[in-house]
Amino acid sequence: GADTCGGRAESLDTDHGGRDGAAPPTLAFPSLSTGVFQFDLHRAARVASVAICDFLEAHHDLDVRLLLVDFAPSAEQSEVLRLFSAAVSSELSRRRLPTDPRRFGVTAGDIVRLSCSTAPARPFAVVNAANRSLSGRGSGVNRAVHDACGRALEKATRALHRP
Repeated sequence: GADTCGGRAESLDTDHGGRDGAAPPTLAFPSLSTGVFQFDLHRAARVASVAICDFLEAHHDLDVRLLLVDFAPSAEQSEVLRLFSAAVSSELSRRRLPTDPRRFGVTAGDIVRLSCSTAPARPFAVVNAANRSLSGRGSGVNRAVHDACGRALEKATRALHRP
């Protein structure tokens, strides 16, 4: 995987500060199912761009930043980030909404270790699809999140979702 965003994470730049001048809270998410499950990247980008823009439009007053993260070695090498950035830009333009790096960004790196010199605070939430068993036996982001959190995450999710 990539190192912990190295200095390549220009989209995490704190110069974009939140309402009080600090960086807004970040909700980090991966490109769901486009890795091991091989969901079509172009289709995923189109679907995600609509959902991202729907959220940004509906919650224009919410001080939060959406951040798409890919495990690629660098943003320049990530087809996922290129396609998703283009799709979101196109959708924002179609809706005549402003492009605002404080509201949406992309970066390459390890989604569970987004703390580095350009991102002093970790995301307040990491979003990922869960497998049916809510276990860490999967791969990709699911495995990384479970590895970072340990068995406590699996135990807590099972307690919430008892049959």
